[in-house]
Amino acid sequence: RKIFMVVGYHSGTGRTTLIQSLGTSLSLINKKILLIDSNFQNNSLSRKYNASSFLENFSPVGDVPSIKKMLSSILTDTDDDNIKYIACQGGDYTPHDLLPSPNIFSILGEAYLDYDYILIDSAAVNKGPDSKELLKYTESIIILFSAENSLTEDDRNLVEFMKKENVNILGTVLNKVNSY
Repeated sequence: RKIFMVVGYHSGTGRTTLIQSLGTSLSLINKKILLIDSNFQNNSLSRKYNASSFLENFSPVGDVPSIKKMLSSILTDTDDDNIKYIACQGGDYTPHDLLPSPNIFSILGEAYLDYDYILIDSAAVNKGPDSKELLKYTESIIILFSAENSLTEDDRNLVEFMKKENVNILGTVLNKVNSY
């Protein structure tokens, strides 16, 4: 598996930080990483890297070599040569509202053969359907929980939904744990 999305029910659990950390860790063992910001509600990855090209403006047409060439125009460099990034402009819409078919996510497997791992940042589940709409494009998910929030019925429902949909859950992360 190479296409992963980090999901969580609540905002502020640290999805973006986890994706950046995973990308950096994998880069340290010389893996090529592509980060994709699809958190239209809060595009913090895009703001961090000051991107000037956005996935909203990309519509794949043509064969795989043509698409890969077009993709290079929306890639943003990071401080790490092993990590590239695709930004989103952000706004009050979901991937389904915005992205035509085919779209950047539907061609990930074909077009991104140059990357060892693709990590997708998406909106919190309680903010709308974004994460659920992107599930069909991912091969596995990582569910993130914050120790600052109590485990709620909504959190349990999210895990049950993922199981019911036969989503491959790579694992869970408990973030923001205070050490004493």
